[in-house]
Amino acid sequence: MLNIINEFDLVPRLDRLYVRSLVDLYRSIYNLPPIQEGDSPVTGIDVGTNTLSDETPNGQTAAQGAHNGKYWRVPEPEYWHIGERVVLKRSIVTRHDSSNYGNDDLKEELALSAVKVAAGEFAKLLFCRVTVHSRVHYKERVEELAEGRFNGRNGWPFEPSEISEAT
Repeated sequence: MLNIINEFDLVPRLDRLYVRSLVDLYRSIYNLPPIQEGDSPVTGIDVGTNTLSDETPNGQTAAQGAHNGKYWRVPEPEYWHIGERVVLKRSIVTRHDSSNYGNDDLKEELALSAVKVAAGEFAKLLFCRVTVHSRVHYKERVEELAEGRFNGRNGWPFEPSEISEAT
């Protein structure tokens, strides 16, 4: 079973505590107080670290401890995905373009990457763009996967052993 997830898609992590954490993140940008309950302890994952936290430093509450220095504390997921999580990401890559009469020019283009993400690492991700949840975005990206156009490939190889390496 595969979970195909678009980069930035909020829906795969759309549980109550996660959404409240995102709201507090945006509020912190404008120096507004958090909306989380002041008496609930912060449990979760500091984005950017490799450790899970059971409590906040110095006994801080959720309202005081959601932001710890340069890291934002993301609550542990209430719901877990079954099977592998594959995150699809589009980014600009630079390629050599020799189609210009033998000149080897650099060309920038959008390329699709498909990355398998472990459960613990997935729980640390910040997703915050609703528009990428639309069917159009998923349809385009899944079509590219089906054609083999991802991770620098232009199609599926013919050798069965090569296909297993690409998945």
